Amino acid sequence: MIKALIRTGFIITTVIFVFSSCEYENIVPIEAELPDSISFSTDIIPIFEANCNSSGCHNTGGIAPDLTPEYAYNNLMLYNFVDTTITPEQTGLMLKLKGSMEKYILPQDYELILFWVELNAPNN
Repeated sequence: MIKALIRTGFIITTVIFVFSSCEYENIVPIEAELPDSISFSTDIIPIFEANCNSSGCHNTGGIAPDLTPEYAYNNLMLYNFVDTTITPEQTGLMLKLKGSMEKYILPQDYELILFWVELNAPNN
């Protein structure tokens, strides 16, 4: 009987120790600081260069759309990846970036591209 009480006490103490020593890291999402204005050529193209076309995927002769600097804007519009008549989050580009491409792009880059689409995707 005493051994059973000791064993039970040991188990309870172990459980309390294990659960009280756990620490959970509170992960706070990074909020992107968006600029007052945005340029397709200086803000968006570098994201495509670093994440999309440098890997050989969305470059000339690769998977559509071709996101190399000289073709990116026209291809995004031609293939309706950016449609300024619908909710920005629902455009083909944004759905792709939130879906299968999410692991390839930083959250702050996603927010910057979304901001560009929200501004009616200027070709500047």
